[in-house]
Amino acid sequence: MELCCFKKKYIIFLLLFSVNLFAVDRDLFSFSVSKKIKYIEGKENKKIVKQFLKNWKSNSFNKNDKDIIIHYVSSFENRSFNQEYYINFFSFCNYLVVNNSKKLSNWLNSSFSSINNLSDFDLDIYLQTNYKLVKQNILFEINDFSWSFSGDVSLSFRNNKPYYSLNLDTLFLSNDYNEIIIYQTQGEFDLINKTLNAKGGYMGWERIGVPISDRKVLLDSFELDLTNRKINLDNVILENNLHFKIITQGKFIDYLSRAKKQNSYPKFYANKEAKAEPIFNGFSCFGLINILKDKIYFKSNEDSFVKLIYEDEDFKGEFIGKSFSLKDSTLSSGKVSSKFYFNESNDSIFHPEMRFLYNFNDNQISLNRLNNTYLSDRPILNSFHGLNIYADFFKINLDQEKIFFSSTCLNDKNYILFESVDYYEDSRYKDLNLSDLNMLDVLFNYINRYDKRNNILVNDFALYMDMTFDKALHIISTLEIFDFIDYNSFSETFNIKRRAFDFYNSKNKKYDYDQLSIESLCFLGDTVSTIDMNDLTMNISNVKKINLQFDSSYDINLNDEEIIFFKNRDFVMNANLKIGNFNIKSDSVVFSYNDFNLFYPNYSDFEIINSGMKKNRECVEKIVFKNGFLEIDSLTNKSGIVENYDFPKFHFSDSTFIYGNDNAIILNLHPMTINYFDEIAIDNLVFNGSLSVKNAFESLTGNMTLNKSTGINFTSNDFILPFFNNDSIQGDFNFSDSELRFSGKIKNKDFSYFSSNMLINSSKISSKKGDLIFNSSSSYPSIKADNISMDYVLFDSIKFNSKNKRLFSLYDDYSFFGEIILDLKIEDVYLTASGNFISSKDPDFLFDISSDLFLFSKNSFISANSIINFNSSNNEKFNLNGISLEFNLKFDSIYFFRENLNFQISSLNADIDFQASLLDLKSRELKFFNLDSSQGICSFNDKINYNINSMFFNFNTQRVSFFTDNFLDFGSHKLFPKDGFFEINNKGVPFDFIAEKIIKKRFGRDLIYLDKKVSFDEKMNCFIQD
Repeated sequence: MELCCFKKKYIIFLLLFSVNLFAVDRDLFSFSVSKKIKYIEGKENKKIVKQFLKNWKSNSFNKNDKDIIIHYVSSFENRSFNQEYYINFFSFCNYLVVNNSKKLSNWLNSSFSSINNLSDFDLDIYLQTNYKLVKQNILFEINDFSWSFSGDVSLSFRNNKPYYSLNLDTLFLSNDYNEIIIYQTQGEFDLINKTLNAKGGYMGWERIGVPISDRKVLLDSFELDLTNRKINLDNVILENNLHFKIITQGKFIDYLSRAKKQNSYPKFYANKEAKAEPIFNGFSCFGLINILKDKIYFKSNEDSFVKLIYEDEDFKGEFIGKSFSLKDSTLSSGKVSSKFYFNESNDSIFHPEMRFLYNFNDNQISLNRLNNTYLSDRPILNSFHGLNIYADFFKINLDQEKIFFSSTCLNDKNYILFESVDYYEDSRYKDLNLSDLNMLDVLFNYINRYDKRNNILVNDFALYMDMTFDKALHIISTLEIFDFIDYNSFSETFNIKRRAFDFYNSKNKKYDYDQLSIESLCFLGDTVSTIDMNDLTMNISNVKKINLQFDSSYDINLNDEEIIFFKNRDFVMNANLKIGNFNIKSDSVVFSYNDFNLFYPNYSDFEIINSGMKKNRECVEKIVFKNGFLEIDSLTNKSGIVENYDFPKFHFSDSTFIYGNDNAIILNLHPMTINYFDEIAIDNLVFNGSLSVKNAFESLTGNMTLNKSTGINFTSNDFILPFFNNDSIQGDFNFSDSELRFSGKIKNKDFSYFSSNMLINSSKISSKKGDLIFNSSSSYPSIKADNISMDYVLFDSIKFNSKNKRLFSLYDDYSFFGEIILDLKIEDVYLTASGNFISSKDPDFLFDISSDLFLFSKNSFISANSIINFNSSNNEKFNLNGISLEFNLKFDSIYFFRENLNFQISSLNADIDFQASLLDLKSRELKFFNLDSSQGICSFNDKINYNINSMFFNFNTQRVSFFTDNFLDFGSHKLFPKDGFFEINNKGVPFDFIAEKIIKKRFGRDLIYLDKKVSFDEKMNCFIQD
């Protein structure tokens, strides 16, 4: 002990002695240092020493600093030579004496008493660190990474060990490729142990592009080993604003990679659950948050799952799993229990185990069933529409607010199956067979023995079954596929669901199950079903098969391969139903599950089929109806296991009709029920109802019978009925084969028409043969006819037509052959006609007027563009072509008016250029004249022309006479007939007549003759007779 004390005193003595020695002569110190330059290696290092000596000699250091510097160098001298001592120390002094001399003094004073206590190694590290701290802001550097900083640093010694107090803006851990930053922290750096003890500050994910304002961890007290490139901090607080907001506590780890390629750091692991919201405008997540670089994970703890919620104004989604991942614009999970709710109800789209993916760019959630677990075979449950859906995928488009179902449809399975939640068939029960037992039977044996329904331990069930835990779990997992139990993997317990009891009772015929199923064809992931979350309708397309009951007596054929569900197993379709001898066709058939019927709200067709007839004629009657319905089976026999001969049955409402060829003729059927649809059903059908015709009559009662060839026949006998516009109809009606026929009389104020066969529709009454008579009191001419046709276009016109040489009796004394029309739209009282007006009143004088337009009034008529043929008793014929005429029956005369063509008399071979003519039927004389009293022209073969005032043709004598008030030129003669009249033959040559005055032209002076008879030869030479 005494020896030890002696050594300490001796060392102190030597130290004081060396200080005093150098103090005596400062130049001795500089001389000693300068001598060492030759031992310093490196040109740059020699410069550092020379610069130090320059600063020394220039008195840049104060006296106290020089004393301590001498003390430092003395400590170096007492150790093995190491030039790094000198270089690092002199560099440190050179830098601070210029840049911060006060700091130099502080650091020298702080280390004065402890410098000699440092080992050679620690002294070397200490001197290096000091220089790098003040010059390069490097706190610590080793191999390929370093710790640097910005902020304030101060030096102190405790127990002869250097400590650096830090008040930092930033602390950098960096290398050539990467950098980790700690902000706003305070602490102390232990140089000897290479540790940093600090408190406060924060770190972030900036080096992977996340701004510090979006995500950071707040630091509490922590310790860092600066020799390690890995940062591992507990009890940090995460503040995240990127994608969602969350504040939670946990562990932060970061690692400085040696390569340019980033690893999975920084990392954060939460130590308690927290809620992150809002994620992508609608999502929130409750769980443990882990962040690995640019990926965010929400993890479950030991006794609860992660819950991801989507919620907006219209609907809510709940997705539960052990882990969710968020990266960039996607949320994903390898296995979730998904439940997507319908509005505010408890109904949802549910599946216990699916892959989950949300993409923010298209705002769509995609889920697909797994293919390597028990529950992957379990269907998707749509509790709102009461369906199990065997689809591989369903997608939720949050913008469109629609859900889409699809499948890969590979191999032999090319369809998606939709089944009722109460579906049962024996093959499903047999699927649960396991060796010599059935899993469902085993479950109910356990239930009946222990009377347990909930929280059943798998171990207890395995013990009861005398099997291993894994084998019992296999049974439980299989039953979960069928939705019979609900298994909790955390507690290893299960609850028995109501579906198990319903299925078991269905197997034992104690529960009325159903067999509603739909098969929809799919091709390589095509969407086959869509749910609109606005109106909650579910559309299924490409439907190839639909079953309401197996082995049913009816077939359903969809017209557009589409059905639309709108409630719990209620749907609408455009379908044809074939049942026995009946087809029911509709574009809107509503299946009601609760009522178990098919309802027809729109007008639909009910066809009665006679399969014994040709295909194009087998539909013998088509009944149009709405609000009718087909009861498929009783409400307690949806399964159809009870043979019930009262079903199916069809109910017609009071909106049941049979239409004629046009829809205005309606046979209104009374409400009725068809109780059976077998082969003899047609023979036993009885209908009742009434007949109506739009705009005619509203209701006509009668008798109905069903004919297997022509359909329903309606007859109503011997009645008088107001009909259309002030008409009446009397006789018998018959409606058959879509046609309404009438036998009887149509009568109004002007005429009556009788026929044994009239066809009636909404716009016309027609008959091919009937008797017509116009009333004597009518404003129209008197007309009678037998066996003529009639087309009565209602509110428009009535057309009568004579055929097969049948003639109208017109004006009592005349006949007409052709078409006569009574126009109901005009106020004037006349009939229009086209055809031939025939005069047979006098057999010695017959004429026929042919025209496309006659206007017949009460006592006269006119025609246009007519051709008139006259026949006399001696069979002489006379024609007038292209004329208009007016026939006045009171005066027995006919006026003819030329149109574009001249009058022509075929028997004369003459062209008569007069404006008009008048036929006096009593005298049978035809007079031609001009209405303006001018002269006309009568020409014969373009050789003989007469300019005359008027012309007369007598049908009895066939003689033609002219009247003129001017001279006639015949070669060299001018003649003036006595009284102006003369006659010609049929060649245009005048007969002999008395000329009142004759002027004969001659050379010199003309000769004049008075009251001389003249004659003519065929060459029109004039001869004066004495």
